[in-house]
Amino acid sequence: MNTLRSLFASLALLLGALPAVAEPAEAPPQVDLTPAIPVVEVRSPKEARMHVLAARGAAAGVARSLAGGLAEERRELETLLGGLDAGPMEIRFAYGREEFAALQPRGGRVPGWAAGVAWPSLGLVVIDAQASGRGGDVRAVLRHELAHIALGRLVQGPMPRWFTEGFAQLYAGEWTLSRSSTLARATVADALIPVRDLDDGWPAAATDADLAYAQSVSLVSFLAAGGDGTALQQLVRRLRTGEPFGDALAGAYGQPPLLFEVDWKHAMKARYGWLPFVTDHNLLMGAAGLLFLLGAWRAHVRKRRRIEAMADDESAVDLDVPTVERPLLVVYPAVPQGPVFPRNARVAGTPEAAPVRTWPDLAPDEPVPPPHLRH
Repeated sequence: MNTLRSLFASLALLLGALPAVAEPAEAPPQVDLTPAIPVVEVRSPKEARMHVLAARGAAAGVARSLAGGLAEERRELETLLGGLDAGPMEIRFAYGREEFAALQPRGGRVPGWAAGVAWPSLGLVVIDAQASGRGGDVRAVLRHELAHIALGRLVQGPMPRWFTEGFAQLYAGEWTLSRSSTLARATVADALIPVRDLDDGWPAAATDADLAYAQSVSLVSFLAAGGDGTALQQLVRRLRTGEPFGDALAGAYGQPPLLFEVDWKHAMKARYGWLPFVTDHNLLMGAAGLLFLLGAWRAHVRKRRRIEAMADDESAVDLDVPTVERPLLVVYPAVPQGPVFPRNARVAGTPEAAPVRTWPDLAPDEPVPPPHLRH
């Protein structure tokens, strides 16, 4: 069990390292948008309606690599918003913390850990390409902040934090294996954060904050898939008209916010409820033993079937071959070699009183003389 937990933790570290992004920032009362360092203008497609500035050097190179795709970024964003126009925007690229601070509006402050920040009231996005690249994807940070700009411009009233962060993550494609495992563990342990606790505040602990981000994107994804697939767009349109968030959510989803949360939790349990069966050590060992016995039994059955098939093949061979009945062993009497004389014949040169006895005149009890051997 401890080993599996360590594995999940390692996956979270290896696959879940996302660049940190700050929540939408409030513009200072006296706004001076003039950059504090020299910048270059980077050309972008006209239909993107995004003005791109970058600090000289590495930041300019990153800006040029992304500027060509800004028109597509806007089309995808406005499609997710149901066709609503988010208006013109300005994007500034920095490389390093000094440039990142110098490209903020004068008087504006951002967290030191942020890789990107959005100023919705100003339509301004500032990206630290160095910090974003360390997290793995500058484009994802850019899309995240563009989503904050669009949502903040279209909706003037208050929105819960889980919704704004979930919408930005959904558009940026920031759903990772790490956040999936975080959400799965919390679901199995019945430790999900109540949605109302994510309306205004945000957990301070790193593990709880990661769960809050995971829940946020999961909630917005669940909402986007609800109804006929237009619940998210309907919600944004209702919010744009000034409708309170709770009423707008009930009208778009078809259920009060409390039932929306209940339905989402049921969906999470249906998706991740099987995890205890693959994380229990004893259960895994028992399953492995059953699989071993099943494999041995199947091997025994296959072997037995092969033997039976061989026996059937042998019995099917045609043995109808004509046979000749004959003794296994034929014994012939020994016949002495040499001349055979007629009965009572005499051999020249022998005494007359000595007749030659030839076979078969021998008595039955007399042995047959051995054959004549010639040397």
